[in-house]
Amino acid sequence: KLIYSEDENPKYALVSMKFKDGGTLSITDFQRMAYIELNPEHANVMDALSEKLNPKLLFGLLQSSKAKIKTLLMDQNVIGGIGNAYADEILYEAGISPLSISNKIPEEKVQHLAKAIKEVLENAEQQILKEHPEIINGEIRDFMKVHHKNAKVDGKGHEILQTKISGRTTYYTEQQKVFE
Repeated sequence: KLIYSEDENPKYALVSMKFKDGGTLSITDFQRMAYIELNPEHANVMDALSEKLNPKLLFGLLQSSKAKIKTLLMDQNVIGGIGNAYADEILYEAGISPLSISNKIPEEKVQHLAKAIKEVLENAEQQILKEHPEIINGEIRDFMKVHHKNAKVDGKGHEILQTKISGRTTYYTEQQKVFE
């Protein structure tokens, strides 16, 4: 995340730029999963919001994997740009359980999944820009439907459940269909 502060060496800083006014702009990564590369080679991974990521292509990606769907969605070597919270929101919107096996999801549900990827990510961008146009740090999640640490039920009154998938806390409801 980006932070602007008076601290020259913020915790978890990957890179910092000091300005004449004494402030520092830093890119931080508390999970220690990111890296910075100057002049990187072009990535062969499709971005989640790419026009090329259509239902047919997504179905093909899913058919080649026996991983849980949430794990596959978050795999930055498969689809770029979907993190933990947004994977939960996408799967909730598509009505697919995060416990589902990727290659067991029928083509009809993959169409819902492809649509949910675009809708959830575009809506998140709009919500964040609308509510906090000046923000450059932190995570805004108050608009999320299921990925809420303190929420007990979703907007429809269904209990929000939690489990761990690939070491990440996962939020979902029993109404999301499991494909195994």
